[in-house]
Amino acid sequence: MSFQATGVSGTIMSWSAYQFFMPIVGCICCVCVNLLADHVLFNGYSIVVRVLCDELAHWTSSAYVWAAACSTSPHRKYALLAFLCGAFGCCIDADHFLLADELAPKALTNLKRHPFFHITTFTASANVLLYLLLRRTPYGYMTALAFSSWFPHQVRDANRHGFMLYPFRDTSPISQPFYLFLLTLAAPIATFLLLQVVTESQISTTLQIV
Repeated sequence: MSFQATGVSGTIMSWSAYQFFMPIVGCICCVCVNLLADHVLFNGYSIVVRVLCDELAHWTSSAYVWAAACSTSPHRKYALLAFLCGAFGCCIDADHFLLADELAPKALTNLKRHPFFHITTFTASANVLLYLLLRRTPYGYMTALAFSSWFPHQVRDANRHGFMLYPFRDTSPISQPFYLFLLTLAAPIATFLLLQVVTESQISTTLQIV
């Protein structure tokens, strides 16, 4: 009996250590990948290499934010969606293909207008609408998944262009330390809180039905 208790206790301690260290490891990886991508972007590498590194940074950032937010026990079941979240983070750049005059790399990266998925006021409004539609359904977590897809992408881009706040004025570019802070701390916390709000809405709906 004591052997079984010791085994269970050891398993719990091992899982607690895993929960503690994995977000830290993910945070370090996220910072390193973003710094590497910044180095490539600002040091004259070919446009293909720059685009690939930038997309890798977008994937890593969104995947990390989601995984870190889901590392706590209430939301652990969603953790594997980190891979999908990273893919959605990269898909934000699909609007470049819709607005570019041609499919050449230079045309895709030098657009004449703001790409709409990169406009913070547009994506934030769409996210609020998604929350209102899904918050009381089993798919409410998609609200937080959407947020952790587009927000890290726009935060990284804001280091170069600022936040696009059409029809208002765009912000100035944000500093590298600030955008890394938003990515590694602010975004996971915001995603976790959004998951909590959605979960509470679902519980409230269930109680009303009962």
